[in-house]
Amino acid sequence: MKHISTIRTITDQQHGVVSRFQMRDQGCSDSSIQHMVKKGLLAKVGFGVYTAFGSVPTWYQQAAIAVFSCGSGALLSHESVLTYFGLIEQRTHKTIPSDGRSIPIPIHILTRRYEYHRQNVIFHRSTAILRDDVYMPSIGIPHVSLSRAFMDAASNLMSSELDFALEKAFQKKLVTPHQVESVIQRTPSGPGRPKKKLLEVLTPYLLDGSQQQETESVLEKRVARVISNNFPWRCETQWELRFGQSRYRLDFAFPELQIAVEVDGFAFHRNRSQFDNDRLRQNAIIASNWKLVRITSTFSDEQIVRAVSEAISLPT
Repeated sequence: MKHISTIRTITDQQHGVVSRFQMRDQGCSDSSIQHMVKKGLLAKVGFGVYTAFGSVPTWYQQAAIAVFSCGSGALLSHESVLTYFGLIEQRTHKTIPSDGRSIPIPIHILTRRYEYHRQNVIFHRSTAILRDDVYMPSIGIPHVSLSRAFMDAASNLMSSELDFALEKAFQKKLVTPHQVESVIQRTPSGPGRPKKKLLEVLTPYLLDGSQQQETESVLEKRVARVISNNFPWRCETQWELRFGQSRYRLDFAFPELQIAVEVDGFAFHRNRSQFDNDRLRQNAIIASNWKLVRITSTFSDEQIVRAVSEAISLPT
């Protein structure tokens, strides 16, 4: 059939998925689509959605099926966009602590229309979908912008999870702090859209170096909580370490163990001078016979515990 190669190109780009409306746009009739299903070239997997023969089921394919089954105006949204870009953990199921049951994690879809419930999909109806919020990638799934996704997902994520995902996005240069701020400012407030919460997490990334030093970051709060919950030794914050005529303040210190824990945010090094000073500081800490542990927001709680534990177990 003359349309097969075109449809194969579409499914290659969309994680093995193609919609009826896309095939109709390419000139396929309903009878042609039915013929491809009978031949086993396509398998119907949802309302007006098909997968190509031999395609491998993945989280991305599930997301594509969910989006395209809602029609041409639907967009991947909320945490699902953050998952799509690898900013939060990709999981298909979660465990209920009370009874140990494993349940599917739904895909989030943003649409202007009312949609009826479909299994494992959460629909978010919004009339505040601005042109700049919509991304139609040449490969993959139509989705809202990362900035919009951060704002919409803020209500479902802890502040530490937001900080973790934001920092990874900034490191990968997927978005800038000011782009996220711009979406917060121009998008109307609404239910499930905690703009204040996201802005509080974002603020340290918007400040210059001197202002950042005066701001207790969400990351530092998370590290303090992890240390308090996992280690019995006395831990001090902003501990002063003297080396020769110089004085250095440590983010966290186990004085009896002589272990320093330094927390580095995304915007930690703004210029060459700060980069050089940090190396002098690190050399002074090590020369003082202290062990040094460096933490960034890309560390999970488990990785923080492991890094500090390894420092504790190292011989002096």
